Amino acid sequence: MKIRSLFEAKARRIIAVMPGGFHPFHPGHKSLYDWAVKTFGQRNVYVAATNDTAARPFPFDVKKKLAGMAGVPESNFIQVKSPFNAMSYKDIVDADTALVFVRSQKDKSEQPLPDQTKKNGEPGYLRTYTGKDLNTSDEMGYMAYGPTINFDFSGMQIKSASELRATWPEMSDEDKLKAAKLMYGNGAETAVQLLNKALGDTEAPVGEVFGFATRTPKRATRKKKPEKFEPSVQDKIAARRKAAASGDKNAWKSKKALEKAPPGREKQVKKLKGKFDDPGAPYAIAWAQHNKHGKPKKKTNEGYKLQLERDTDMMVLNIVDTATGKRTEVRGKPGYETGNYDPNDKLHMLLDKIGKSADISQLMNGEPVGINPKHPEGASAKDATDKAYKENFADGKKKGKSRPGRVKRSGASCNGSVTALRKRAKNASGEKAKMYHWCANMKSGKKK
Repeated sequence: MKIRSLFEAKARRIIAVMPGGFHPFHPGHKSLYDWAVKTFGQRNVYVAATNDTAARPFPFDVKKKLAGMAGVPESNFIQVKSPFNAMSYKDIVDADTALVFVRSQKDKSEQPLPDQTKKNGEPGYLRTYTGKDLNTSDEMGYMAYGPTINFDFSGMQIKSASELRATWPEMSDEDKLKAAKLMYGNGAETAVQLLNKALGDTEAPVGEVFGFATRTPKRATRKKKPEKFEPSVQDKIAARRKAAASGDKNAWKSKKALEKAPPGREKQVKKLKGKFDDPGAPYAIAWAQHNKHGKPKKKTNEGYKLQLERDTDMMVLNIVDTATGKRTEVRGKPGYETGNYDPNDKLHMLLDKIGKSADISQLMNGEPVGINPKHPEGASAKDATDKAYKENFADGKKKGKSRPGRVKRSGASCNGSVTALRKRAKNASGEKAKMYHWCANMKSGKKK
């Protein structure tokens, strides 16, 4: 028996959570929910979803309503921000409770995966559910896979929400009502209206069918303004030539756009200018090419690459600026996702902001991730990372030294390999151990 197993608390109760997008909640979801209820008991099974409508049409309230029609108790359909983060379920998981995530067999290759190994050699948080000797959620979580059930819609075998979204617009009204009765029972007619709004007719907001205010009334009822006709460059040139032919000496001077070369095309216009008697022609050609190919695309800064390292007494978030290659780090307490969360810890606060717009599961498993700039909270996550990155290079920064004097004062030394420095850190304590870890992190960062 491993020494670690002596200190792991055995669970007395199980909470099973079935996370998903549920766009929409369909018979495949219901069959998985029924399997979970049969396996863990109805009062122990929860369905978890987000309110993210950036890429999908259904807000949380509509998901909850549809799931309720299908037979999921409203009290057991909960809203979360990060479905696979154990901290999202702290209100329903007690100290003696095991946390089991429930997914379909068809998602067995999707992240997050159980039984993964961290870069430091330790096992990851998620393990495969076996039904025996379960530990509490502060030690580890479990992943259970239930059967995937295909359901028949108008003669078509469907097993996922994406297939349902693709099939729905092609179905007849009769088949839609028949399918809705299969999914939602007595709420079939309301469900058909909702699905039509979400997957076919997009003029009204999805939530209006159930009376949910998903948009402001002004925006929801605003009519699209007719597009203004904008003459093409060729039309404008033809009009000026006609004016010049009628004797207008200022025909080619009426618009500044034709008097000045487009940005970045001065040489091209100058070269063309001598080839035409018509002074407007070279500018017209230049403008036409400019409009056809578009302006040169600016190189975008990808932002930061983030990677989390763990040790027994701390967690270290490595932040690399992808534009410059410079690296810094933020340190904090261990156990962010396993019950040792500290709302005042600098690293934990940063992870709260980053996790909303990055793949938090990959980050927790030690994989490098980036911040999604298209996420609604991507900008705030980038600002928080900017602040953390800049603070590390602020006070007392000297070239080649991120922490002047601290290594020497602690009695540590940066001489040696990364492995040797890690070993010294484990044999040391306090500031000295921190400095050995810092030296090791800096060396590993230079190799990258």
